[in-house]
Amino acid sequence: MRWNAYVNIKGTGKINELVWNEIKKWADIDQVWTCSGHWDCLVKLKPSVDSFEKVKKIVTAMREKSWISETSTWWAQAQ
Repeated sequence: MRWNAYVNIKGTGKINELVWNEIKKWADIDQVWTCSGHWDCLVKLKPSVDSFEKVKKIVTAMREKSWISETSTWWAQAQ
């Protein structure tokens, strides 16, 4: 059984096109969606990100970005 890791991202302000393009270029990102409500976007990490340790490393790097105020990580069974 395979699982996919997802990360919800909340920005410090509105995510502009420059930031949006930066997110899409991150090496471990498979897909990106915009969100409404509390979260600004949702990213699906690549299947190669298959352990808690790998996710933790990626999320730690995300949180170092000045425009990210909050993240939430979760896993879903791959279809």
